[in-house]
Amino acid sequence: MAWITSAPGRWPLNLGVLVAISLLVQADILIPKPAGQYETYLNAMELVDTSRKDPYATDGSDRAIMISMFYPISSQDCLKTSLVDYMPAKTAAFEDNVFSFPNGSFESFRLQTCTEHRNAVQDPRHFPLVLFSPGFGGPRFLGNAISQSIASTGYAVVLIDHPYDANIVEFPGGRVIYGANLAQDSPDPQKVVATRTADMSFVLDQLSDVSVVRQLIPGARCAFNTEKAAAVGHSIGGATAVAALQNESRLVGGVDMDGTFFSVNSTIERPVLVLGREDHNRSTETTWRDAWSLVRSWKEELDIVGFGHFAYCDAPILLELGGLSLPAALKPFVGTIEGHRALEIVTTYVKAFLGFVLRREQEKILEGPSDKFPEVRFY
Repeated sequence: MAWITSAPGRWPLNLGVLVAISLLVQADILIPKPAGQYETYLNAMELVDTSRKDPYATDGSDRAIMISMFYPISSQDCLKTSLVDYMPAKTAAFEDNVFSFPNGSFESFRLQTCTEHRNAVQDPRHFPLVLFSPGFGGPRFLGNAISQSIASTGYAVVLIDHPYDANIVEFPGGRVIYGANLAQDSPDPQKVVATRTADMSFVLDQLSDVSVVRQLIPGARCAFNTEKAAAVGHSIGGATAVAALQNESRLVGGVDMDGTFFSVNSTIERPVLVLGREDHNRSTETTWRDAWSLVRSWKEELDIVGFGHFAYCDAPILLELGGLSLPAALKPFVGTIEGHRALEIVTTYVKAFLGFVLRREQEKILEGPSDKFPEVRFY
């Protein structure tokens, strides 16, 4: 039996024990299955906009993006569920390094999705379309748990990777685009938002084409109803969701999760929900305060006690489930709220807004404080 010598004064470690510990660390960690009435089907694809050059590519190439879609499947039509990777391997390894996590941390997370189904996908028009734009530098996968939860209640949720401002984007065939240093090379958040809003419009264009939809959802008889969609985003993705409402008529509402407004400078005639924090609200965020009067439709700001900036993505639930810890400098960005609770609050209020703008449902939770969610304060 092989042994590894320990430090003086400590017991030696059996190599077999080390292997077992390694396997334990990399064991599957399941993201909680959403509580909605639908199972969810997950697929991804590359979209190339041949009408637009990528403003950040040095080779003059067409703008190419990656999207994922969570699509609702009725429980009776789902024949099999399986565990699938939370994010692909190269992205997982890259993000482990970004967050200073042990190797294999992100690779260990799994989602439960419907992988075999019948007669369940023929009419995508039945499910309202929601576009999700992640925070600056982050991959779309950090919105997976939030998006799957939304999809489980009957929405088709599309997560968009925005190359060059995402720190890594994996494409089919192994091609990878790493993030450019836009903060240094292009200190222009307006350009970032303009590029992202164009990406959103392009995705809507593509999802109105049945040939594209069938690649995402095999068996679909028709395309999505892209004339009535909503946008949700975190950080600069939230700024994108609101800015897009100014010119993209197919978007009927937008949710900004803790994102400073950029390029919001004209009247918005559609509903806007802003989700902030105790120390990030209209009293401290001048861009929200200055643009508030431009929103001429329903609008509300909710500030959540215990939230840090990263609490509006999957970070809290991943940290909790994986027993992971951020470097000290990053811990304030998550906040003090527990992971399951953060996910519950975000998805509850985003779903309520989507029901309001896409299904014309009356959502009492958006009308005032709730005893169920004392952390949520109406500004």
